[in-house]
Amino acid sequence: DITVPPAPAGMVFIPSAGKTFTMGGPYIPAPHKVTFTKSFFMDTHEVTRAKYKALMGADLPATFTGATLPAQNVTWYMALRYCNARSKAEGLQNVYSWTSEKALSWGYYTMDGVKTDFTKNGYRLPTEAEWEFAYRAGTTTLYYWGDTSNDAYLWHTSNSGSKPQVPGLKKPNAFGLYDMAGNMWEWVNDYNGPAITVAQTDPTGPATQGTSGCVMRGGAWYAFSSHAKAAYRKGDQPG
Repeated sequence: DITVPPAPAGMVFIPSAGKTFTMGGPYIPAPHKVTFTKSFFMDTHEVTRAKYKALMGADLPATFTGATLPAQNVTWYMALRYCNARSKAEGLQNVYSWTSEKALSWGYYTMDGVKTDFTKNGYRLPTEAEWEFAYRAGTTTLYYWGDTSNDAYLWHTSNSGSKPQVPGLKKPNAFGLYDMAGNMWEWVNDYNGPAITVAQTDPTGPATQGTSGCVMRGGAWYAFSSHAKAAYRKGDQPG
């Protein structure tokens, strides 16, 4: 038994400390064991446009407007800045730092020298392993509800009406997390790299970014339902 600490508002406790689970598979990446030494908290819902604007002081470029819709067109770099801003607002330590940044068009930017300090107590993106552990919530099936697609749990290209949906309308997983499958692709902390095939403890992904960007998980409103499987992963450029 463990003593569960009180969760911050809008978050739930993910009891991963001392747990080992099988990450990946049965296709790619290859199944392998992952063990955690720490637990963590995770937001129950995807960040909305209103919450992003309230914290960052600026709206996001969006094809679909509406304050209650999930934040759209958020780059990996923007997600890191959001995490730091949330930490600062709550008197916590910044997890992320970077040496410089370069402005792009339409308010976007890239960052150089990004570092993640896992010893800090502020907000950050989950590692890819943490994300999959949280998604599975103790299950071993292709999805967190079973082995076949189920519209009761996810938004995908065939049921979304060709647009993102308000977070929390579908059924949650056993941890109380909504939209881990479908609706919006979700950035994780890891740089993208070759699939891991060996057992690991507290993995954090490749040490450097390389050419394949960062990892996204969970599928999206415009993606096939198969993209929302527990082990499905894809990479995209962080900027």
